[in-house]
Amino acid sequence: MIALHALAKVAGCLRPLSTAIQQVGLDVLKAVNDVIDVSGLLQKYRNDADCFTTLFQSAVVTANLLDITVNKPRTVGRSVYRDNAGEKDQSVEDYYRLNLFLPLVDSVCSHLQDRFGPVQQKLFGLSALVPAHLGSYNDVVAGASLYEYLITVHELPTEFELWTEQWTRAGEAERKKVNTAVLALECCLQRFVKLPNVSVLLKILATLPVTTAQAERVFSKVERTASAARSSMLEERLESLVLIQTHRDRTLSIDDIINRFAKSSERRFIL
Repeated sequence: MIALHALAKVAGCLRPLSTAIQQVGLDVLKAVNDVIDVSGLLQKYRNDADCFTTLFQSAVVTANLLDITVNKPRTVGRSVYRDNAGEKDQSVEDYYRLNLFLPLVDSVCSHLQDRFGPVQQKLFGLSALVPAHLGSYNDVVAGASLYEYLITVHELPTEFELWTEQWTRAGEAERKKVNTAVLALECCLQRFVKLPNVSVLLKILATLPVTTAQAERVFSKVERTASAARSSMLEERLESLVLIQTHRDRTLSIDDIINRFAKSSERRFIL
């Protein structure tokens, strides 16, 4: 019961983040900021003893309604099959905080760090090219080092200086308007003086996927479409059906098709 209350507390933080990072066309900068906010809140839960106290009291109230006595399992000096952190004479609340709540929060934070770990942080260093988050060249070069085969490395410092100078003269108000990688790329492509290396890095940042949710959705549609009854369909037809399912907002409605046929002058097939 205490575990369910703890999971509900942690899931309350993760559900908005999980929904947000599965959006189509999500900007990587916004995703990183959301992950940082959730990680900071989980660390706050971990370091704040009053947080688990409130959670534990809520679990006790639920247990009392169900006539369940809240106690800790029998502890021994050396436990092999059960977590047994803390002293022998610790309270029930301290036992579950040390052996249940803190490991749960640490595990979630560890998974978030693995998903957005050192390699991802290098890639997200390219966000220093976005005018609203303009940073130093050291922030950019860490991510650019992963794509040395796509850019001219010795030209990048000069282009970065030109890019920074342009937005420094533009003023803070103009920089705040360009707060995504897509907007920054559009501004870079519209410049009279071309910056090919900066534009390549901005393209990478703009197309960098936050999650694989969108690709997995397409695979799920393929599995539902290519059923046993449709196993003999051609590849072209399969691709067309998957595209129709994926882009339902762009497909014509039945009424539009009927109206288009009604306005046509032809009433029969031409043999």
